[in-house]
Amino acid sequence: MQLGKKAIQRALRPQNVGSFTDEAARSKQMRLARSSFSDEERGMAAALFLLVDENDGVIADCRFHGFGPPALIAALDGAAEVLLRKNYDQAKRLSADLIDKQLQGREKKAAFPDSASWILNRVLELIDAAAEQCLDIPIADSYVAPPEMDLGEISEYPGFEALTDPQKQGVITQIMETEVQPYVELDAGGVTVQKVEGNKVTIAYTGNCTSCFSATGATLESIQKILQMRVHPGLLVVPDLSLLTQSGP
Repeated sequence: MQLGKKAIQRALRPQNVGSFTDEAARSKQMRLARSSFSDEERGMAAALFLLVDENDGVIADCRFHGFGPPALIAALDGAAEVLLRKNYDQAKRLSADLIDKQLQGREKKAAFPDSASWILNRVLELIDAAAEQCLDIPIADSYVAPPEMDLGEISEYPGFEALTDPQKQGVITQIMETEVQPYVELDAGGVTVQKVEGNKVTIAYTGNCTSCFSATGATLESIQKILQMRVHPGLLVVPDLSLLTQSGP
């Protein structure tokens, strides 16, 4: 089972190992949500600890203990990073693909082989079990966190200016699908490229994103930054405001 370089580093030196007690959670006015599993046949076990703000359901801190194959430790460590500052509803939407992306290096190659998919699924089950303990905590309907991505080095698309608008849209759509959509899905939303006119990119939000304040704020800025670094620095991203108005309260 060959892991990527960053995943191997996390398996050897995980950054989020630890736990919380009920007393510590109460002292911080947080809820402690925890889950665990033990698989003696495969020689692995894990426990997940989430400190959740009872005012808005946001995960303030995440720690774990784990024993087993390197892929398990790496997956737990990567998941702990993704969960930080997400709410419990977003945590329940976390995917194996997003954990993998968290531990990919600059070459953007898969961090986990296909043979490790069952391990990633066990980690997702742990997260879901912990999140289920928080369903009574209210979450703001307007809450949508901006995408959090390790952009790494700038890698602009060669010859972008010379492409036709339909060709530009194809390039931008591909980047959106691989580097933006997985993060937006955490908020039960989506985003598509409506049209491209020169360097102006018009996007449309779907799902919860259509009625949240960050559709024209933090999330929009994050998307523009990603496209400027991955495609062309002169790109301007604007939302289709007519769709936001129709879907608003």
